[in-house]
Amino acid sequence: MTTNTTIIDVPKPRFGINEIVYIRESALNGYLEPHKVALTYFDPDIGKYWYSFKFKKSIPVTQTVGDIIDLKTKNQIQILEDDLCTYSEALIIKRNFLISELNKTNTAIGNIDGGPEINVYGSDKNITDGDLTPNFDDFTNFGEQPVNVDPSSGLMRVFEVRNLGNSDLILTGQPTVKLEGDNDFLIVTQPLNILNPKLSSPFRIAFKPLSIGRKTSTVIIASNDANESIFSFMIEGQGVLP
Repeated sequence: MTTNTTIIDVPKPRFGINEIVYIRESALNGYLEPHKVALTYFDPDIGKYWYSFKFKKSIPVTQTVGDIIDLKTKNQIQILEDDLCTYSEALIIKRNFLISELNKTNTAIGNIDGGPEINVYGSDKNITDGDLTPNFDDFTNFGEQPVNVDPSSGLMRVFEVRNLGNSDLILTGQPTVKLEGDNDFLIVTQPLNILNPKLSSPFRIAFKPLSIGRKTSTVIIASNDANESIFSFMIEGQGVLP
């Protein structure tokens, strides 16, 4: 534990007396409420400053940090510097909060109106969005394949995009399905870029290893699905000697 005797140079407080600051907890809830620093106190036990604020209870009750404090007996609270932020920092926090709330709203709207719903299958097995564990059951693991035996050949797997929603699914990527990773994989055929409700379209991926060893790539499908605008999953294969 730190003591006063071990503090050689006490750091300057981040905020000064009467400076306007924002309490991070409020900003995280989407509010931007300014507070004025009334007092600072350096705590040698933790090596940080405490900041004091005076609160005046408002009617109607506002949703501030002060509202969770019993102000019937006191009108001043102390908060650690880590829980405070500047106006610019509070704006960034609020922006992220609003983006998060907007995404939740879009998801709710998509659920209500029965919008498009992308699903991807391999060997008629559902592939989970974001899956990072390729396996043989859903074709995401291509297994072993000899290196450069015949460049025109290769192991090919057929996948399928299905629209389980109630409105058109539009695949917005250019190209429709993209691969990011080792170039031992390539798209042989693309699916349709517009799928009517309850319809599906296949696409084919070939594995042609250029060298021995484990090869991986990420399949990426962008669409107008509000819940999964970027659907992705990993595929892998093993290049072996002929």
